Amino acid sequence: MSPATRRGIYTVANDKFSEWLLALFASLKILNSQIPVRVIPFDGSTDLVQRICQAFGYAIWAPSGPLSACDRIAEAVLPLSESPAFCRGAFRRFAAFCGPFEEFMYLDADTLVLEPLTPLFDACANSGKQIVFADGAGNCAYNPSARREELRTNGSQEWNTGVYYSRSGALSLDAMLAACRTDLAADYAVIRRDATDQSFLNWFIATRQLSSVRLGSTGEYGRSWAYLHQRMVELPGHLFDFSRQHPYSRPVPIVHWAGQAAPTPDMPYAHIWQAYRTAAQIIYERAGPPPY
Repeated sequence: MSPATRRGIYTVANDKFSEWLLALFASLKILNSQIPVRVIPFDGSTDLVQRICQAFGYAIWAPSGPLSACDRIAEAVLPLSESPAFCRGAFRRFAAFCGPFEEFMYLDADTLVLEPLTPLFDACANSGKQIVFADGAGNCAYNPSARREELRTNGSQEWNTGVYYSRSGALSLDAMLAACRTDLAADYAVIRRDATDQSFLNWFIATRQLSSVRLGSTGEYGRSWAYLHQRMVELPGHLFDFSRQHPYSRPVPIVHWAGQAAPTPDMPYAHIWQAYRTAAQIIYERAGPPPY
């Protein structure tokens, strides 16, 4: 496989996420211009996303087969009568597991990349795990229940699915669909309705005993969730994680505003996000007409 497709980045977006997407693209173009990016459509509303991708030299990746499989998984996990469209579209991130990149990082649109990613790819590749995730999910992976405690006892990591590394083929959409047809019913009550794709993916990995590990568990990198800002220190051009568990600071390569519906002036590190959003506007306008 050629170097151009060996490693890449996926995100999921539609036109509603365009503000987030612009800033993310600027952070990638400035610090990681050599890494290709593909946008998986959240739904059919991607006219603006298409124009943004063209301006930055990225592309929408919309394979009908994998997206159809993701939609069927979503319908099985949350029947249409129970699930808002937002929850169903998030399942499309699973298409990354059968995409063109041998190794990939999946980044939610509400992220920024603050460091070169090649060392991060190398560290993840050397972990020997099928999934390397940036942050735990706290209590947002499963509904409280005896079954949740059993999954935890059996080693469920309970991680946030907004930032992670994996490889093409590490997980199978066919296997996910088969799990929906067989043993999901017995565990249906443990799946959260407000974090459905995250809950399902955690459950699938735990019940199939697939391997995962948190990025930085050996000390190389800090966590990504922006709302851990009380323990992050901003130094010129960088963020560092000063966790109590570690005697030294660790660089924060990716910031993730998980749970933040839209960018706001009062969110943690809003000034960093705004700087990249401003850069994105300049990059976009140089490539063609402004997006709005």
